[in-house]
Amino acid sequence: MFKRKRLFALLMALAMMLTLLSGCGGKDSGKKNDEEFDDWPVTIKVWVCNTGNGYEYLQSTASAFNAQQDKYIIDLSYAGSYQDVLLKMRTSTEGSRPDIFHADTESMYAILEQSDIYVPIQQYVDADNYDMSTMMDNLEVTYTQNGEWQCMPLGNTVTGFFYNADALAKCGIDPRTDLNSYEDILAACRKLKANGYSTPFYLHTSSAFYTFPMTAQGIQYVDNNNGKDGTPTRTLIGDVGSAANQATVSFFNTIMTMADEGLMMPFGTTVSDARAAFTNGEMVFFTEFISSFNTINTAVGGAFEMGFHESPTIEAGTTNHGQCTGGGSLFLANNGDKIKEQGAWEFMKFLMQDEHTAGFAEASGYLPTTTTGYETAQYQNFVSTTFPTAKYSLEAQQATDETCYNAWLPMFSDFHALCREFYTKAYNRSASAEDLTQSFAKAFNEVIELYLMSTGK
Repeated sequence: MFKRKRLFALLMALAMMLTLLSGCGGKDSGKKNDEEFDDWPVTIKVWVCNTGNGYEYLQSTASAFNAQQDKYIIDLSYAGSYQDVLLKMRTSTEGSRPDIFHADTESMYAILEQSDIYVPIQQYVDADNYDMSTMMDNLEVTYTQNGEWQCMPLGNTVTGFFYNADALAKCGIDPRTDLNSYEDILAACRKLKANGYSTPFYLHTSSAFYTFPMTAQGIQYVDNNNGKDGTPTRTLIGDVGSAANQATVSFFNTIMTMADEGLMMPFGTTVSDARAAFTNGEMVFFTEFISSFNTINTAVGGAFEMGFHESPTIEAGTTNHGQCTGGGSLFLANNGDKIKEQGAWEFMKFLMQDEHTAGFAEASGYLPTTTTGYETAQYQNFVSTTFPTAKYSLEAQQATDETCYNAWLPMFSDFHALCREFYTKAYNRSASAEDLTQSFAKAFNEVIELYLMSTGK
């Protein structure tokens, strides 16, 4: 069985390598540095995973970069989902890769494990004395390792929930003081239900709506410093009495109670159906990523005042230490070509100019990656006229302490599927919250063990 798996993996890798070689056309610099190089312009291939308005904005930014200088031509294209790009990069070889590739936060952990496929941007930051201090604090926590930047943040998103401010006001619920944990939200849902709102709460299926509140509460849920000091070897969730254990029990109990009392939509409800329920006023709390603001705001269409609350903690009365982040980042691919690396770095810097961080945020729905982008007149006008509660998420990001980051899990896709499975079990009350937590921890440890075995770690 293992031999067949190795053979299949080898064949897949060879096929992917041939695909990359055939698809990475354009002029090859043929040199490792810029000494006496005069074969300009050089084509810089950029793979992104954005679609819609965000992709269109990136295309227009690439065109603007091409128009302002004559050394590099940015060839930016959609490369598929984050998982598609991760697979292509993990099976790629030096010289066959694009010059920049896009990864979400979860894919990043697997990329860091295979460090030969990328070049950390820190060496270019140092060479240019480039100022990264304006990046949001939670981005720095997430995208640095041992104090060194690994990649350039592009999108900037947090989890949390959109809410119907009119409904909350009718029931005397203050979104800034009464909704800072899942246990608080449960109490608010009971009040809303008593006032005629049939199913006030919707839980997104992503694992982030469990892990981000955990980290907001300052909880690590795997060993090795939440995976940042080395590949995790075990989860802490099963350690009875630990913070990770108690918060997980509370999380499952909250889901069970909401399901029992008819306070939440059935788990697995599609996002489109949940959005419709939110729009028609049936549902009051719509857990989502803040990057969905443009879509949801358009769907609401001014029918009621809508706000967004950044990720709560799980347990009531606990301190919120900050916000995990997602939204994707750009990596410099390792092709052994310093001329192309320099061109890729120049384009990254161009994307990080204030007007572009603000413009991309407004177009895509993400938050700006930098404080200076957020402070532009362009984005401030967007906040004041369209998205006033965005300021709370930016403040929470800037207040994020250095210990607040999602666990670095190279086996993330399996963990994500596991979370969905146990959300469903909690909704169906298949066991007590305590027993479910132990089962979850056992399954999570098996996922970690299989990953360690498969990689020989």
